[in-house]
Amino acid sequence: MKKIPAVVIMLGLIACGASSEVTRKLTVNPDKTRLILFSDESGKEVARRQLDKDGVLLKEAGKVPEGPVKQYFKDGKVQAEWNFKNGKEEGLFREYWDDGKLCWEGKYSGGKPEGIKRFYYKTGKLGYEDEYRAGIQTGRKSFYESGKVNTEGVFKDGKEIERKWLRENGKLQGECAILNGKETGIRKEYYENGCREESNYRDGKKDGAMNVFSKSGNLNLETNFKDGKENGVRSYYSADGSLQKQEVYKDDKLVK
Repeated sequence: MKKIPAVVIMLGLIACGASSEVTRKLTVNPDKTRLILFSDESGKEVARRQLDKDGVLLKEAGKVPEGPVKQYFKDGKVQAEWNFKNGKEEGLFREYWDDGKLCWEGKYSGGKPEGIKRFYYKTGKLGYEDEYRAGIQTGRKSFYESGKVNTEGVFKDGKEIERKWLRENGKLQGECAILNGKETGIRKEYYENGCREESNYRDGKKDGAMNVFSKSGNLNLETNFKDGKENGVRSYYSADGSLQKQEVYKDDKLVK
């Protein structure tokens, strides 16, 4: 019986055990819905996913083989990379800027984000961190270039409901309820001199009354905004609460 060289056997085992790379291609349609195609090394499509504008899966066909999956820029550089198991993303995920620097990193479990997902600016500085549990976002922090926390978001059912702004020294600068990613209701701003501003917001813009209070809690100023611009009478008050002077504004311009 003819013996097969050990080297040939080893090469055969390596070839059998090696997992071929799958390529991922993302197309964003004019209506912001997305189509993701997965192809094997021969270019044959093995799976596809259709997502809505918010990234929610609408339809899925085929199954992504186990192993590495990569997405590329037009120049051939790696844009993002995942690992798949049982047709789902599993383990470490990375996305890169066009110069090769890290842009995103995080982990998946059973196709869902899990734990901390980090975003980095092109400078390499940490921009923000998103926290997930079983694919549902539970928090977000953004950072100053120094690495100190800039904002903190509170989430419920995967949506941000409250946000706090912090100064670089860690002191509270502002806080507001959030609806659909925008400030809504009363936003409180805390000045470094101890004064406090309270403004009504709608769709991320000042809309309604704005009041400024002194360190002792007395009303210093009151005015009104409409769609982000000051409109109406601005009133100034002295420390004893008496009216000091008034001005009239229209679309952020002093008219009287």
